[in-house]
Parts: sequence; C-alpha cells; structure tokens
Amino acid sequence: MDQGGIETLIVRMSNWLVKNDHDVILYLERGGELEELLDSKVTTIIRGKQFKYIFNPQKISHIINNVSIDCIYTFGPKASFIGGSIYSSLDNKNSINFFSGIYHPKEFNIYGKFTLRSIFHRNFFKKYLKLYTQVFMSKEVKLGIEDSIKFGFENSIIWPLAINIPKNTFTGKPKTFKIVSIGRYVEFKSYNLYMFDVFKTLVNRGMKITWEIYGDGPLKEKMLKLASNSEFENRIKVNGEVPYSRIPAVIQDASVFIGMGTTILEVGSYGVPTIPAIAYSKMPFTYGYLHDLPYYSLGERLESDPVVPIADLISELYHSTENYFEEFRNKTKKYVSEYSVDTLMSNFIHFTSKEDFRSKVDKYPNHLSLLYFYISYYAYYRQKLAIRKNYSLAKSTIVILWEKLQSKIK
Repeated sequence: MDQGGIETLIVRMSNWLVKNDHDVILYLERGGELEELLDSKVTTIIRGKQFKYIFNPQKISHIINNVSIDCIYTFGPKASFIGGSIYSSLDNKNSINFFSGIYHPKEFNIYGKFTLRSIFHRNFFKKYLKLYTQVFMSKEVKLGIEDSIKFGFENSIIWPLAINIPKNTFTGKPKTFKIVSIGRYVEFKSYNLYMFDVFKTLVNRGMKITWEIYGDGPLKEKMLKLASNSEFENRIKVNGEVPYSRIPAVIQDASVFIGMGTTILEVGSYGVPTIPAIAYSKMPFTYGYLHDLPYYSLGERLESDPVVPIADLISELYHSTENYFEEFRNKTKKYVSEYSVDTLMSNFIHFTSKEDFRSKVDKYPNHLSLLYFYISYYAYYRQKLAIRKNYSLAKSTIVILWEKLQSKIK
C-alpha cells in the first residue's frame, strides 16, 4: 500500500464501503504508508505479515471460507491472477461474484514488452475469466488493452476512478504563477522530461514562472540534472514523494497542474486548472484542459493524436484575468464532480451485487499455476538476496519448463 493512484482508490473504496455498512477484507502484497488511512473496520491480510511464502491461495481461502463473501474485486493483472486463484479454492465460489479491474491501457506490457509473468497474466485474463467479469476504467483503457493483447472484450463494464470531493476548494488567481506536477518519475509519464522544453519556451515568451515536481522513480537523476541547468535559474525544483495528506497544501497556490491519472482528478477537485499529459507521448501536446476531455479519460491516447500545445494552454492561464481564471476553476470542479465516490460507488454496488450463480473463473491448470509460482519464487528471492549466480540452476529449470509449456499459454 505504497502511495499510488490505484492504492488511493483502494483506500477510498474500502472506507466508503465500511462506512456504508459493508464488510471489506483486503489481501495486500505488502503494507505501506496508506495503511494508516484505512478505516479501522477494514480487515487486512498482508502477505509479509501473515505468510512466510509469496502466495498460497489455500491458506487465504482457509481464512475466509467461513466468512460470508458476496464479491471478489481485484486491481490489475497480477491481482486478477491471485484473486482468481483464491476464488477457485473457495467452497462456495458459484455464489460469489468476481470482477477484475484494469486501470492502464498497457497494463499487461507497461514497459513496452511482455515479461514472463505478464504472459501468464494475459493468458489468464483472456481465457479463464468469464463474460461480464472484466472492468475497465475507461473506453480508452479497454481499447488499449484489446490492442495490446489482441483480444476483444465486448461484454465488459466501464467503471471510472472514484474520488472524494472536498468541501473546501481554492478561489482566486494566485499572485505568482506556479506549475505543479505530482506522479512517478517513470517512462510512460513522459511529461516529466518534455516539460523542461515547455518551461524553456514559456520563459522565452517572457513569463515569470516556476515548476515544482513531486515523485520518485528511475527518471529522477536525469530530471535533477536537467533542473540544474543554469538557464532555469533554480526555478524548477525536483522533489521526492509528497505524502498523500500533504497534497492539498502543495497545490493550494498552484496556477496549473500537469499530470495524469487519479492525481489530476484529485487536484482538479480543489479547483486547480489541470492539463492532462498523454501517456507515452514524446511531444508536448495534449487534447485540451481536463474539462475539455471526454469523461473517464485521464491521460490515455484518444482515437486522434493530441495536437494542442501544452505551452499555449499554460500561456492562456498566465495571461487570464481574475474572472477568467475563476471560470477555469469552476469548469474544472464541475467536470470532476462526476467522479464523486458517492455516485460511482452506488454504481459499483449495483453491478457487483447482481445475483449470478455460475462460475466466474475457470480453474487455472495446476501445472501452469506451479510454474507461475515457481517463477514468482525465483524473482522474489533473486530480488531479496540480490545474488543472481545462486539461481542459475533455478533459472535453467524455469527455461526448460517454459519451453515445454509455452505452446499451451500463447
């Protein structure tokens, strides 16, 4: 439960459910800083605390078999695989609904290629989940997944991210113009790099601006080096991660926010004008302000290419009057209000509580499950011990098994 868009969604959903008289059990791979935001009524099962080994669905099902469960909902491909394994081991599974939520258009190959484990995840999602169990954040995410794994999901559900709408929001135009970004410093969030060129363009237009960036990830060193360039005159600050609870304080004097995903909704809910960056885009173009986008699109590529220069949108805000800037705030808040957790969780309860007494997940073959968990053990302990040479035999064995079984999971 480290900080991230989906992790904060899990917190919001769990807290809403228990506050509305539902019971929630969370199975987590590991704990993290967001644990403290969970309502005390939320029950957590954390792998690192309760179990010695990476994952054992029988041990989980032994704990929850005596609990009245109506629905299992998972977040992402790995969680879908694990949740499906838990579901298949439950005695009363036919009376339990199962849904697999997907929140990124390249969820199965997020870094541009399919890893060994992601091939298992893709195979499971395509072949072993029944109709009406796949849930996508938006139409664009669904289309992106269909394109990446070459499979159609016509009988699926679109259910967007849900956020808490704050009671108090920001008003007025800030006295100084500050750009803010919050998000991981990773490849698909390419705005972390091209925004340096955008910033230079804006400075050359005579604009007195600053840019504060918060996050962590593999691009951080490169970003720090770019920010140290003397031409920026210390007006760009590359910071570490900002605690979730401090986000309102960080954005209260922001004139515009650049980012994608859940964060643009949460920031926009306070009335900060927001510009969605487009995932994987190498060029500084977008589709407009957040309130210009079709609903449920949060930085995914649409059917046409983005052609609106981000620099021009920032310039428009920079030169806007007090009244015009306030209009931007109001348009942003109105747009984001559609993502209210109260509204969307009511929809969630509606589609997850329908009576359906068929099996929702076909049982995954034992030999493939064993191979998958063998690979997981190998990856886990290699990372844990950071000694590759001790695993040469294990790696060779995996390769041999994989070559024998590859044809079965294409």
